[in-house]
Formats: sequence, structure tokens, C-alpha cells
Amino acid sequence: MLKEDKSDAQAIQEVISALIISSILWDNSDANSVTNNLNLITNGEDDTTIKWSSSNKNVVENDGSVSRPQFDTPIILTATVSKGAISAIKTFSVVVLGTTDPDEFAVSQAKLSLTEKLVLNGNTEKNNILSDLKLFTNLTGHSGVSITWNSSNTTYVATNGSVTRDINEDKEITLTATLSKSGKSATKVFGLTVKKQVAPATMDNNGKVEVNDGENEILIDTSNANNLKEIEVPTTVDDDEEVVLNLGALIDNDKKITLGGNELTLTRATSTVTYSVEIPANTQIQGESDWNGLITLPTVKAVADVVSLVTTGIPEVSIEIGSANAKLTFDKAVKLTIPNQAGKSAGYALNNVFTTIPACTDAQIADPDANLVAEGDCYVTSGSDLVIWTKHFTQFISYTPTSATSGGTSSGAVRNLGLSGGGATTGGTEEIDEEVKESAGEIEVREEIAVSKVEEAGNEITGAVIGAGSRVGTYIGVIAIVFVIIVGVLQGGTYLRRKYRGMYF
Repeated sequence: MLKEDKSDAQAIQEVISALIISSILWDNSDANSVTNNLNLITNGEDDTTIKWSSSNKNVVENDGSVSRPQFDTPIILTATVSKGAISAIKTFSVVVLGTTDPDEFAVSQAKLSLTEKLVLNGNTEKNNILSDLKLFTNLTGHSGVSITWNSSNTTYVATNGSVTRDINEDKEITLTATLSKSGKSATKVFGLTVKKQVAPATMDNNGKVEVNDGENEILIDTSNANNLKEIEVPTTVDDDEEVVLNLGALIDNDKKITLGGNELTLTRATSTVTYSVEIPANTQIQGESDWNGLITLPTVKAVADVVSLVTTGIPEVSIEIGSANAKLTFDKAVKLTIPNQAGKSAGYALNNVFTTIPACTDAQIADPDANLVAEGDCYVTSGSDLVIWTKHFTQFISYTPTSATSGGTSSGAVRNLGLSGGGATTGGTEEIDEEVKESAGEIEVREEIAVSKVEEAGNEITGAVIGAGSRVGTYIGVIAIVFVIIVGVLQGGTYLRRKYRGMYF
């Protein structure tokens, strides 16, 4: 008799039932005295997947890595078991014991700082290793903590981070970091998938490469570099799916790449807009000493992830190009266009530090190559879009300022190229409210005077400070205030005459 196939719901329920606290404790003896890493498996029976979430990632990371705090800390771990469109959750409670040993605590803090993002070195995911890793032997800010590495197969991942890809198949590798200080130690494990080699990208007669759904690597080498003009990520690929441009075959001993004689355009199409990056012909790209030649194509990132970084405003759009953790610089200015963000300010994030970008000067608009300093950038409004000129790649953010200043200018005003047709004045209104109230009679007289901001008219808005740099604005503001006072006095007098009839005023 043939065994009846399980439904997705049945498969999930069986995994939920089998997932018990003893299966995740690993080398820990008790759920209330956790001191070592936990075993948070991600693949269940019958093709189910398990995704974990920790209530405090500074103590227990989502992969089960434990960093002991100074005090005992309760943690809730949530496992989400999925198959197809169905999922179910199961929670576990553990207590991670604190430590008063300064060396043990130092090791734990270094372990927490040794993040997956740092180690991956531009590779997008642990299960998508395309090029060399960055294996630190110590970390800045963690004095005295040393790190050694062990690989389950040095043929594919060496202990110095060098990666060799197999021709025929992907390889599963376990990479273990041992962090030590004064006899105290802890381990952190990274489960990796080194992807098999891929063929160089093919392009059409116009030098265009279109990324296919499910394709996460575009390989450019000496066989196709001279013909390349455009790489397009179409709407069939999810907005936040990372696609890597692999230029590793072109990198020299100085970690530098010189692009071909064609301008290279990188585009990312979503259901509503298309982001574009235009790199001039013969541009030199300079990486840091451990750069592996990987560049992430424009990828839409969740705005919620950068809210805490942007303290000067409200983030609107976040686009990552290159890497948010590695610096890539250019000897020529690169143009990034963020659609429908005219009037916004701009900034960038690198290693979780946000930096505002100044508004472009006239000279920078006229010749960005010559007038942007090394690693510099500036922003300008072009029609309905925000354009960022930059000589480096990282994570770029458009935002609405919440303070009176933004973008490195005194007023936060945006320079407009006038490409949307017709130059005119812009501005808002300031409402001046005057109220005269009498609590007994419950009578309220309210005047709202809208005082228009006046900006210098013309085909180009120069970003002058209104009120400070414009005498016209100052005079109108004074006249408006005097007018408010006169109206208030007249209406107040009218009210008093009505109330106290027969009396002389």
C-alpha cells in the first residue's frame, strides 16, 4: 500500500512537535543557564524551513550565537516553520547567564561585533558565497581579543578567507571563529554555501545585460568587459533582491579596476519607478585592501532599517549600491537618479554611520568630475527627481529634513535645474494666529493671516535663505505683523463696544 502524501499543514505540525527545547540547547545543560551557542536549525523534515527570531539579538542572535551579558538575561526565541503558503510558530524561553569575569565579557562583546555582514565582505548571503571573505584576526575597539579561524574544507574556503569555487557543484562549508583573551574563549560558527562557477554574462547587440528572475550574479571578465554598456534589473526581480556584479577577474594587485570605453548604466526597475546609476567610460574603481571585486547592483532597502540612523529627518527612499560596509571610490563622478524625490535632502550610510550630503554648487553641476573632491558627493533636484553626484558607492538615502538646516546649506533649500519646464517662485505659508478669548461669554475672535514666503523668481532656484538673504521677505514679514496687530485691535474694539453699549471708547 502506498504511503499517503502529507499535506503541507501535516508536515509543519510534525516539525513543530519534534522541535523541543533539548534539541536546541546543544552544549548547554539547562534552558535557564545558557552560556554557549544554541542549535537553531533552519531546515526541517519534508522540505520545511525554519526561521528564528530572538527577543534580544545582542545576547542571542537569530542564528543561535550567544554573547554573554553582564547580567542574567531572559530571551524568547520564536521559530516560524513554513512550507508553501502555510506556516506555524513555536516559542522557547531561555535564560543566558551573565558573567562578571572581565575577560569573558570582553570576548562576548567581540563575538557580538563579529557580524555576518563583516565576514561576508560583499557576498550577499551566507548561502551565496561568490568571492573571498574577510576573516579578521582582531577587531577595532576590542583590545586584547584575538581571533583564529578553522574551515571544514580549506580547498574551497581557506583560513585567510580566500574562496575557490567548484566547477560542477555548490559546496557546503562550516567556518568557525575562535575568539580568545587571557584564557577565556568563545566560538562563532558560520555555515556557508560556496556557489559553483558561472559563465560570463551574455549581452545583446547593444551591450545590454538583462538579469533573469533567480539570477543573482553577473560575471564580467576580459571576454565581455569591452562590450558592456548596461545592466538592467527588471520588475520580474523583487525590489530588495540583491544581485551582484562580479568584477573579480578584472581587479589588479592594487585592488583597482578600470572600466571599458563605454559608459556603464545600471538600472533597477520597480512597479512604479526606475532607479539608475551612470558610470562614465574609463572610470577607475578603487577598493580597499580586501576588496574582492563584488559590487551590489542598485537594491531597494527597507526605510525602517535606517530610521534610527537618520537623526536629521524622515527617510523616504534607501538604495544600496556596492556595499553598506565596504568603501568603493571612483576617479570620476557617478550619477545616481532617485525618481520622484525632488525637494528632498540626501545622505549616505556606511558601517551604520549616517552622513548628510551637501547641495551641489553651480560649479559642481557644470562639471561634477572636476569640482567634486575625492570621495565627495552632492545632490540636486532635476525635474521631479533627486540626483546625487558621487565619487563613492554605499547606501544612499533621500529624506525629508525635520530641522531648519539640511544638506550642508544654511536654509536646506534645493537647487533646481529647471528641467521640469518654466522657472517660478516656490514657497509655503506661515500661519500667524491671534486669539482674543473671554471665558465667561465663550466668545472667540480668531484671525489667521497667511504670510507667503517669497523667493527670488527665475529659471533656477538658488537656495538663498529667505528672510535672512532677502530684504523683500523681511519687509513683507514686518508689514504682515503690523497688519495683524491693527486688525486685532479693531476687532477687539468692535467686540467691546458691542458688549458695553452706551459707554464711550
